[in-house]
Amino acid sequence: MTKPTIREVKRLASFLAAFFVFTSVGQYLFVQHQMKATVRKQLENSALELDSAVDDSNGVDLKALNRVVISVPEYFTILSDGAVLEVSSGPRGLVSGLIPEVTCPLLSAAAYLRPVVTTYRIYEGTSERWWIYAKQLDSGSVVLGVSELDQVASPARKLEESITVFGTTVDSAQHVNTRKVDTDISAWAVIKNNHQLVGGYGRIPLQTDPMALGRIGAPGYYEKKIDGRTYRVLYAPLRDHSNNKSVGTIVVPQDITIEKGVLRSQVFFNAAVGGTSFLLFLVFSAFYSSRHEEERRKIKEAFQHYFSPQILETILREPALLELGGQRREVTIMFADIRSFTSLSETIPPQRLTQLLQEYFTAMTDAVTATDGVVDKYMGDGIMAFWGAPIEQPNQADRAVQTAIDMIARLKGLREHWSAEGLPFLDVGIGIDLGIVTVGNIGSSKRFDYTLVGDAVNAASRIEGLNKDFGSHILISDSTRKQLTTPIRTRDRGEVQIRGKEKPIKVFEVEAV
Repeated sequence: MTKPTIREVKRLASFLAAFFVFTSVGQYLFVQHQMKATVRKQLENSALELDSAVDDSNGVDLKALNRVVISVPEYFTILSDGAVLEVSSGPRGLVSGLIPEVTCPLLSAAAYLRPVVTTYRIYEGTSERWWIYAKQLDSGSVVLGVSELDQVASPARKLEESITVFGTTVDSAQHVNTRKVDTDISAWAVIKNNHQLVGGYGRIPLQTDPMALGRIGAPGYYEKKIDGRTYRVLYAPLRDHSNNKSVGTIVVPQDITIEKGVLRSQVFFNAAVGGTSFLLFLVFSAFYSSRHEEERRKIKEAFQHYFSPQILETILREPALLELGGQRREVTIMFADIRSFTSLSETIPPQRLTQLLQEYFTAMTDAVTATDGVVDKYMGDGIMAFWGAPIEQPNQADRAVQTAIDMIARLKGLREHWSAEGLPFLDVGIGIDLGIVTVGNIGSSKRFDYTLVGDAVNAASRIEGLNKDFGSHILISDSTRKQLTTPIRTRDRGEVQIRGKEKPIKVFEVEAV
């Protein structure tokens, strides 16, 4: 299994970071949608319960309304003329700002002194008697009422007993313990001095501006922020089911501050997990990158003199090409050898001989790397090179033959330089074969070479040796000539039997030298 490249690591880190982001956003949107849908369904169900009490020709069945059990503890029902039909407080009182300012048409100065009896006209021709008692608070008033429809015994006495439970402040009245209020007290309301209804329960006679209500909340579903808390509010029509006409408005809020907070916490948690994971991946990428760069540096130092810059860059991108092991590939192999080098070495001082070989090998290596070939090894006075690995080169035969021609041309330039120094004439023979070999890092785990193993390697070496017999400089096999895509003038040297081959092979001399 090959190690991932630095590019693959970076892609993985980017993918995972994007995955965390999209997952967090998707989860947030999904949960938010589900929460909205759930709350909306609850509010709509509560509105339907309230709406079910409005079912007679006069618009409201008050007795039916008294029997309605509402699943959401806070709501308002307001008739089209602005009459507040019923209110119900939540644990923190009523949410201010959901309906316009209110007044109590039955409230009089006498009602602050003692319970008073008054008649409340509901519709034309329909009226109802109420016992009303009020109390001044620090910044508002609390009003208690009992309807004749409740058929309460001693309503005045019960009003006097219950009003003391509401305390002396608006805050205490908003948060009154309803279990301490006499159960026969059918309705009460807490109204601030600015006429905002901030607490209440039941069907207390109140009046508001219907036009202003329409401006605050037309029929629909809203999210509102009030006093630092978040509410979902449904404004639904209150209908007379006998003729399906709208006779008012139902206002049902639900506090979703906690749910929003939990949702935000979930988003922050997901973002923190995503951010932390991304940072970890960045650290890992940086560590892997440094290791990768170190590996690149070592590879570059070890092979920069053997591979061309283009091939070396390919290997640096894919270090797995140099892992221990090999693969079967079609390659073109070249052997180049100096003629009669042993006798020449005896006539040249060792220091100058070493310098001469360095000049020769530099020129020949440059010719190989110029066509993106690989210098496999230096063998005394010989060079082994190949094309077609570690990267594919469809025109590998052309590259090899062109390199051989270039090597002869470069040698001619060196001869002129050496001749001026009085050095002996130096000649070279080159053999080229194309075939299937095993190519890769071959050796032990502690010492190995990127090299070739196969019959074609031996054949190329034997072909190079034939130059002595034919008096030639460049000989190529028939398999090499057949792969040439550019016109090269060659001379058929016939079939020859070489050691290691059962059948003779045809060889050709390259004459363009």
